[in-house]
Amino acid sequence: AVLTEFARLQLRPKGIQVVLPGEEEPGDGPESPRAARPGEPCEGGLRVLEALAASGLRSVRFAREVPGLG
Repeated sequence: AVLTEFARLQLRPKGIQVVLPGEEEPGDGPESPRAARPGEPCEGGLRVLEALAASGLRSVRFAREVPGLG
């Protein structure tokens, strides 16, 4: 949850809107923000360094659950 809210704050100035299941999608049009959804790669998104990840399981979970990751 903390990473998702951090992604919202960091991606908003880049014109990317974080969208979780059940939330409203950004509107269509030339000025509408791009959408970042969980489990989908986001061009220009955040990168996460999990320095103490022995097996990488937490990193896989981040990639599947946190929207806005590159």
